[in-house]
Amino acid sequence: MEECGIAIPNPLEEEGQREDAPGRGKRTTGCAAMTERETEAAVRFGILGCATIARKVSRAIRLAPNVRLVGVASRTLEKARRFASENGFPEDAHVYGSYEELLQDPEVDAVYIPLPTSLHRRWVAEAARSGKHVLVEKPVALNAGELQEMLAICEEKGVQFMDGTMWMHHPRTAKMREIISDSSLFGNVKWVDSAFSFAGNDDFLENDIRVKPDLDALGALGDAGWYCIRSILWAADYELPKTVTATRGSVSRNPVGVLLSCGSSMQWDDGRVATFHCSFDANLTMNLTVAGTRGTLILHDFIVPFQENSSKFSLSSKTRLAEMALGWHPFPVEHHVHTDLPQEACMVSEFARLVRSIKDSGSKPDQRWPEITKKTQLVIDAVIASIDKGFEAETEAAVRFGIMGCAAIARKVARAIRLAPNARHVAVASRTLEKARQFASDNAFPEDAHIYGSYEALLQDPVVEAVYIPLPTSLHRRWVAESARWGKHVLVEKPVALNAGELQEMLAICEEKGVQFMDGTMWMHHPRTAKMRELLSDATLFGNLKWRETEAAIRFGILGCATIAKKVSRAIRLAPNARLFGVASRTLEKARRFASENGFPEDAHVYGSYEELLQDPEVDAVYIPLPTSLHRRWVAEAVRWGKHVLVEKPVALNAGELQEMLAICEEKGVQFMDGTMWMHHPRAAKMREIISDTSLFGNVKWVNSSFSFAGNDDFLENDIRVKPDLDALGALGDAGWYCIRSILWAADYELPKTVTATRGSVSRNPAGVLLSCGSSLQWDDGRVATFHCSFDANMTMNLTVAGTGGTLILHDFIVPFEENSAAFSLSSNTGLTELANGWRPLPVEHRVPTDLPQEACMVREFARLVRSIKDSGSKPDQGWPDITKKTHLVIDAVIASIDKGFETTETESEAAVRFGIMGCATIARKVSRAIRLAPNARLMAVASRKVERARQFASENGFPEDAHVYGSYEELLQDPAVDAVYIPLPTSLHRRWVAEAAQWGKHVLVEKPVALNACDLQEMLAICEEKGVQFMDGTMWMHHPRTTEMRALLSDASLFGNLKWIKSAFTFAGNDDFMDNNIRVKADLDALGALGDTGWYCIRSILWAVDYQLPQAVTATRGSVSTNAAGVLLSCGSSLQWDDGRVATFHCSFDSNRTMNLTVAGTRGTLVLNDFVVPFGENSAAFSLSSNTGLTELATGWLSLPVEHRVPTDLPQEACMVREFARLVRSIKDSGSKPDQGWPDITKKTQLVIDAIIASIDKGFETAEQEAAVRIGVMGCATIAKKVSRAIRLAPNARLVAVASRTAEKARRFAMENGFPEDARVCGSYEELLADPAVDAVYMPLPTSLHRRWVPEAARRGKHILVEKPAALDARELEEMLVVCEDKGVQFMDGTMWMHHPRTAKMRELLSDTSLFGDIRWVNSAFTFAATDYFLKNDIRVKPDLDALGALGDAGWYCIRSILWAADYELPKTVTAIRGTVSRNAAGVLLSCGSSLLWDDEKVATFHCSFNSNLTMKLTVSGTRGTLHVDDFVVPFKENNATFSFSSDSGFTELVTGWSPLPTQLHVATDLPQEACLVREFARLVRTIIDSGSKPDQKWPVITKKTQMVLDAVKASIRKGFEPASMEVNDKEGVQSSAAMGKAGRVLPSKMNEWHRRLLPQPAHSHHPSPLPPPPPAVVLRRPSPST
Repeated sequence: MEECGIAIPNPLEEEGQREDAPGRGKRTTGCAAMTERETEAAVRFGILGCATIARKVSRAIRLAPNVRLVGVASRTLEKARRFASENGFPEDAHVYGSYEELLQDPEVDAVYIPLPTSLHRRWVAEAARSGKHVLVEKPVALNAGELQEMLAICEEKGVQFMDGTMWMHHPRTAKMREIISDSSLFGNVKWVDSAFSFAGNDDFLENDIRVKPDLDALGALGDAGWYCIRSILWAADYELPKTVTATRGSVSRNPVGVLLSCGSSMQWDDGRVATFHCSFDANLTMNLTVAGTRGTLILHDFIVPFQENSSKFSLSSKTRLAEMALGWHPFPVEHHVHTDLPQEACMVSEFARLVRSIKDSGSKPDQRWPEITKKTQLVIDAVIASIDKGFEAETEAAVRFGIMGCAAIARKVARAIRLAPNARHVAVASRTLEKARQFASDNAFPEDAHIYGSYEALLQDPVVEAVYIPLPTSLHRRWVAESARWGKHVLVEKPVALNAGELQEMLAICEEKGVQFMDGTMWMHHPRTAKMRELLSDATLFGNLKWRETEAAIRFGILGCATIAKKVSRAIRLAPNARLFGVASRTLEKARRFASENGFPEDAHVYGSYEELLQDPEVDAVYIPLPTSLHRRWVAEAVRWGKHVLVEKPVALNAGELQEMLAICEEKGVQFMDGTMWMHHPRAAKMREIISDTSLFGNVKWVNSSFSFAGNDDFLENDIRVKPDLDALGALGDAGWYCIRSILWAADYELPKTVTATRGSVSRNPAGVLLSCGSSLQWDDGRVATFHCSFDANMTMNLTVAGTGGTLILHDFIVPFEENSAAFSLSSNTGLTELANGWRPLPVEHRVPTDLPQEACMVREFARLVRSIKDSGSKPDQGWPDITKKTHLVIDAVIASIDKGFETTETESEAAVRFGIMGCATIARKVSRAIRLAPNARLMAVASRKVERARQFASENGFPEDAHVYGSYEELLQDPAVDAVYIPLPTSLHRRWVAEAAQWGKHVLVEKPVALNACDLQEMLAICEEKGVQFMDGTMWMHHPRTTEMRALLSDASLFGNLKWIKSAFTFAGNDDFMDNNIRVKADLDALGALGDTGWYCIRSILWAVDYQLPQAVTATRGSVSTNAAGVLLSCGSSLQWDDGRVATFHCSFDSNRTMNLTVAGTRGTLVLNDFVVPFGENSAAFSLSSNTGLTELATGWLSLPVEHRVPTDLPQEACMVREFARLVRSIKDSGSKPDQGWPDITKKTQLVIDAIIASIDKGFETAEQEAAVRIGVMGCATIAKKVSRAIRLAPNARLVAVASRTAEKARRFAMENGFPEDARVCGSYEELLADPAVDAVYMPLPTSLHRRWVPEAARRGKHILVEKPAALDARELEEMLVVCEDKGVQFMDGTMWMHHPRTAKMRELLSDTSLFGDIRWVNSAFTFAATDYFLKNDIRVKPDLDALGALGDAGWYCIRSILWAADYELPKTVTAIRGTVSRNAAGVLLSCGSSLLWDDEKVATFHCSFNSNLTMKLTVSGTRGTLHVDDFVVPFKENNATFSFSSDSGFTELVTGWSPLPTQLHVATDLPQEACLVREFARLVRTIIDSGSKPDQKWPVITKKTQMVLDAVKASIRKGFEPASMEVNDKEGVQSSAAMGKAGRVLPSKMNEWHRRLLPQPAHSHHPSPLPPPPPAVVLRRPSPST
């Protein structure tokens, strides 16, 4: 039945029908074939009973277009009449006072039966005998035997049978099937979890038919469990599981023995597992999760959609966590499916379609639906059998065999049937009854086996499903055919037939009747055969290589029919890992002719447009031989369609165009390579080997390269290479490309310092295209190179590379003289003979053979890179794009030199960063000029709210002519040509536009003040870091060379001593217009006023002077504060104080004459400057320093006068700022490095001081204390340490001070890559870090096996400990660590991050509210991810000596913790590992695992964890009144915002057409990511201990301990063959109860030992997984016969 099972308050009806709330559904077009009623063809329905669910189905019949309500029957005529009247029956509908009357009515075609399950057997049979097609409510039968009787009679009478599982007919179900069948999206199904529960009220639990043993004895299992089992079978494509095991602890019954709750696990031979839970005692829950190797599908309303006409589900495909696990990538996608019919009407419509088909064509009933019903019932029977057998596993339902004949070979096969776990003897036949009885007796047939004296009698037995036929071959033709006609599957002895004609007859009838046929060739089924197949299929061992590689071949499409495309087409044919798939041209005929002439396979596709080819999903990669002017467009188009790109050279008209192409390729994750073929010849690798050998070659000093050919008249007039609109680079882009590439190759791709075009080498055609060109290149170290290229000289392809010890020469470097081998000559350490009459030694010719021409080698390498991306999901290789980019930069430099009259041109080793300016504020004029002046930046675009204003700004501020102007900020951000933005908008707008810019991948330079408060700022910084974009604020003076020189002097203790005092002031007198209208005095635009504007500079200068150490206290200066009428600060002052006695003061205002003073005083020196914000002169700036100064005698003067230092600069400070920002951006773009975190950190500290000043003002000028940061050292450089290092940087009360690794070099590199401050200590051993007194606490991301050593070591050194999970290999180890921590008074916490997210606190609040949630009844948790092959071989989590707990300790830790959290940390009574969920690698480490937990109060929980299913992180907590769902509980989808759904007292709308109320989606924002919240809480606890001397908080150690104890219990259960592991230990024996553990901080080791003796194997600390004992024997699930 499709309803959720909420109790309906109506009294029980006389036939005992269901008091179910009707189910709800949706329908889309396609759910029914007809769009309007065709009354003539409508199937006429009668309803047998007036149950509540019948109301819903009556409505469905009315809505379905091919059905008509014609009658209803009850046991009293009055009741039937009332039901018809209340439920919209037509006026001419018949009403009957008995079911028999309705069944005898010839106008009724089909019946719907909503009667109690115990009545189905009778009335389904009666209906079938009356010729009525049957739609029956679920559960259909009390057992599979009953069901088989019903199905047999329906088939015999030719009537259609279907059960009423409505959700299966919703269009959403078909859409989901489409997705999970797409292996590229979803992979293979690995794990399914399903749950359906609702809280039955008292009336329901006392009176509903579903709790009455005489009416519906299956209870919750038959009602709610039916849906769960069906959903699991649906996900498994209806393959029955191998074993079914009821979940111990999940089962509860009412006093009469009917199931009120139940759970189970299932296992398939291929490792798939599934779990479900169903109950009548928890809030409404309808969850389905299907996890595959590449995708995860989740829905929370799978039985009844939340809304009738629209339903949804979420799909995550190929999901990974973003870098450092800061969020998900990509996010799950929500799919919405609309329907014009509710799902129950779709069901009725489909049923009617099948009935109509039978009536119209006389066809047989469709057997698909009966078969699905049967499989559902078989699993229900298996669950009951498992419960009855004490929760042992029930195996796959056995196929029932009959043997037709008593031949000798039949004895062997009879034994085989006994041995097969999924088969069972049920009958034997011979020509005499006595012979059959003797055979059964001699061959161990079961006592209840049927014995027949004829083959016909056996074939007519409905219990027999399959027959084995060992008869003489001449009899096979007859008996195979007879068996098939009786619907028996056939296993027949060989030889099968006397000839192929006979065999064909047998096969034809078997196929027609839908029965399986197999001959009895036994050896083919031996595992040896599969092993031999494996070896034969291994091409490296056995040959047949071409076939194997073709299977994985990359499918190429060619975009155009240029001459060069012929050569590459052949190359693709020759490459073993590539396949010619298609070609496109602007006309179909041209493409067809090209394919025909160039050896394309017969099934190759031809296209009449490039778009068609790109849209073909079967094309993996494209080769683009189009004119260069078209590359920009078609590379971008190809990438947008996900095609990998191999493109002819020259790739672009300039480096700017190229950069656009490369950027989109990288963004979309497609491989890019240019078509420079010679680089892929084995000769090139051999030459590289030689010139890299300094003993042979020395150092490269000089390179000369030339490529010329004499173009004929036709070429010089018509070839695209001489057309300015097609290939404007001419000979330089064509022949010159090869020369430049060869030079860069010889220089190991280091760009030259200068490029100078050779005067006189340049010639052009009348259209201005280069026909010849030469150039010289020079490097800083003295290397030089020259090249010449032309279209007007005889063929030359020379390359000479001369080193200090050798010379390499080749005369065919672009195209070898021979295809299958190529030569070069090498002279090494050569001199002349005596008298200089010869060389000694002579140059040596090296010949390099190749099995493939160089162009095919190129295709092979490109296809290899593409294959790697497709198979492993890796990022594209950036080596080839980088080489292309450098080649283009040199081409651009040659052109620039020509354009400048052959002047020397410096190469832009950094392609200019392209800036867009968001807004036309006055300050933007200054920064626009700075961008123009910066050598590595380029003005690309400007946006304003009006396009006219933007155009005017561009015109007035020197923007280039091709700059883009936009009338909105959104347009600019969407421009792919913009790399970075400068944001001069009002502060109140920064939060929005910084985030928008980061979302679009733009690097951000933003005006100060950056934010209104530190929380706003943190959001901006978090999204910038998440998106990998550089952030910097616009504090210009920091980038002046003067600032660097002043830093050097302050750091010189002999000159300056120790810093003691700082004073900073920045004021100016705003005029009336300023005071009235400037945005800096508007509360809604820049609410910080003078403090945010001029005060920002003062605060920054103070922090700069103290090396960015935050002050201990900040106090606003009473009397310095003035505000305007709107409350905006016009002036402000403050003092700052540090623990070591340093002090600073500043004053800022809009109402005093211009002042920009900074004074920094030390114990030996004083630094003064009077223009620190804006220097007096643009090209030089001064400051004065007095050092070791005293007064003359009588104090008439100074002994040594202050010295003025003047610092020149080639760029104004704002351009220096832009240059530095562009350098950081360029580094990210070129190397894929992470953004530099130094500048964001400085911004954050500035903002924190501003916030403290405001807090001090708000508190009446009290001191605002800055909490002293806890100094944390990181012990190890694991990947997770990157995430936590960032968290420490973000936490306001923590500071990164040190990192240690086993080598100092590794630690140094880690510190540099992860934003450690410059003064952080780098240690080459863990001991060194622990000995550092400047470290307060350590974070320990080491392998679990090392925790036992290093946690106590850290504790003994007085370091507080934050340790990665799992904390220990077992609870005994953990207890040792906790004892030392407590004894030494150090705080201990494990690194379970999600517990510290504000969402967790919000969820706890809801769970604790019994009016909303009630009492907790059931928890389900899952964390899985699909590990790569590399992970499964190399990660520490799969190594028994490093992390022996595997998936249980890693993913399972989170699941167990979430369950304990939901249970308020009460330990369960028992823990039972779930049979079938456990898998291990070859070393015995767990790769997947599941378990159930049971409490005394009958709470139950289950979890599943694995390394072999797509990313899933779900948590469901169900109470008696509420349900909580989280789909990302471990790592939120987004870093700064997390969601969960909560439903309370949920029910359904009338007729169960939707939920009421709908679950509520709750959003919880956070100013810090959850890992930084964890660090903040840990640092708070540590700070409390340091400041007050209090004892460590024991809450977290106890939670860790309980998590570890449950983890140990799971392991114990696995070892015991999946028996329950008790968590109870007698208090008299010395171990505390879980309740006591919750209060006391620690369980003594002596007390732990007893618990461990019970739970863990001996001896202690045996951490390598031991083999599991054999599980209890599985019991074959026998299907009851119809006579049962």
